[in-house]
Amino acid sequence: MQGIEYFCDIENEDLETVLRRYSCEVVIHTAANYGREDENAMMVFDANLRLGLRILESAANAGCRLFVNTGSQLPKFINAYGLSKAQLGEWGRLLSSRIQFVDLKIEQMYGPKDDERKFVTWLLHQFKSRVPEVFLSPGTQERDFVHVTDVVSAIAAVIDKSGLLPPYARVDVGSGNLCEVREFVCKARDIWQGLTGEKLDVQLIFGALQYRQGEKMKVLENLEPLYNLGWHPKVSLDDGLKNLIEAYIVGDE
Repeated sequence: MQGIEYFCDIENEDLETVLRRYSCEVVIHTAANYGREDENAMMVFDANLRLGLRILESAANAGCRLFVNTGSQLPKFINAYGLSKAQLGEWGRLLSSRIQFVDLKIEQMYGPKDDERKFVTWLLHQFKSRVPEVFLSPGTQERDFVHVTDVVSAIAAVIDKSGLLPPYARVDVGSGNLCEVREFVCKARDIWQGLTGEKLDVQLIFGALQYRQGEKMKVLENLEPLYNLGWHPKVSLDDGLKNLIEAYIVGDE
């Protein structure tokens, strides 16, 4: 069956009507405001909670069977983004009697064409710009860096096997391997140099920045719910970084 591509201006169209018109069964909600451009709390609230809840309730009213929410592993009170994403998950739990709600807690996702304000792409931009110094936190926090390809396949597994999940499910998405941020940065630098054949004359100054207040030093994740759906990550950190850096270099030529 050929898919239908339809762009909906939700400011001017009733979303519930659109969902009914195309007999939509699944909604994958990926919209987010990270609050990185001096947006105030109300702007972050509108994008991450108000809009998300509007879509969720419209989907429930239209008879959709599944709402897949791309949430965050950030602590709830670390910033407005973390709070608003956590609150949408709580609303999903409340409404899960009307529509199945799967709250994906995605680890440190990276991949080609990502927002340059996000850490991994920002780091590559520093390398490309040949800055003499990169100021970083001490970098001892452990993170799970998961390639976007694996995140997409995880979403597909959730949709295909949603019947194996309860009405409300929190599902962690990661590679299953933790890596210190410091190690990740050095690995990215070394792979960059290996692919370009150029030595980066850059000082990585770990400890120049303080950790964020409320920073988690180690990720606690449970990938068993995804493994039980038959999903397993396929992209190693080395291969993922090579893929990303190659795409980043080619894209800038």
